[in-house]
Amino acid sequence: MKVLDSIKNEVIEIIDNDPAHDFEHVMRVYNNAKKIVKKEKANQKLVLSAVLLHDIVSYPKSSKRSKFSSIDSAKKSKIILKKYGFTEEEIIIISDAIEDHSFSQNKVPETLEGKILQDADRLDALGAI
Repeated sequence: MKVLDSIKNEVIEIIDNDPAHDFEHVMRVYNNAKKIVKKEKANQKLVLSAVLLHDIVSYPKSSKRSKFSSIDSAKKSKIILKKYGFTEEEIIIISDAIEDHSFSQNKVPETLEGKILQDADRLDALGAI
């Protein structure tokens, strides 16, 4: 999908995170999510957009702001998604998935997109291949 390639290229340009949340992490989560999307028959464009943008803001774990990384990533994702013609409804689904995926926030996503992002991210955190 062309839009996913465009978002991926933008993320490469802006991401500057610790190794646990770097672009290689994003791509491992992306590959996990692709498998889950297929099995769950979920919306690939929405899920994979959320995956690409889920760690665009990642404060160091030692920072007081650390627990706000997912919230700030969700906010920043809205600006990026508007540039690529996503509808307001799609933007809400994606940004909610990003905000709700966080392990440190201890949230349970309500949408399928959010659940897939959270599962794919946690699989990477566990070192699953």
